[in-house]
Amino acid sequence: MAQQPLNSYKTIAGIVSTTDTEVYRTKTGYTSIVLYAQVANTGVGVGTVTFYHQRELRSQSGITTTTTELINQAIVPPNDALVLLEGRLVLERTALKTDSIVMSGISTSVPNELKYVISILETLNQ
Repeated sequence: MAQQPLNSYKTIAGIVSTTDTEVYRTKTGYTSIVLYAQVANTGVGVGTVTFYHQRELRSQSGITTTTTELINQAIVPPNDALVLLEGRLVLERTALKTDSIVMSGISTSVPNELKYVISILETLNQ
């Protein structure tokens, strides 16, 4: 049986959707640390972006989801970028708790001009 790595680095990149979209969910058996998160506006129009931490808690009565905006409708000027996270963000996953990152945004010019990149360290829970 292959042993899982203790630490694993991930880079996630994509296009910001106009609807709330989960861009990362902590894997089972790991704690994740978001090291860096940025969104770039490659268009000529102004963009806005919202970046959330989302936590699902499971109990006998069901699943409760708590969403916390880290940045809410922040302006991203044309041909510029915005750092979404100052410092680090720890994401957990246990039998009762699951953390994820959700984001959405809009550009005043054509779609697909807001692009994100997120760097994550996944550490195996021991």
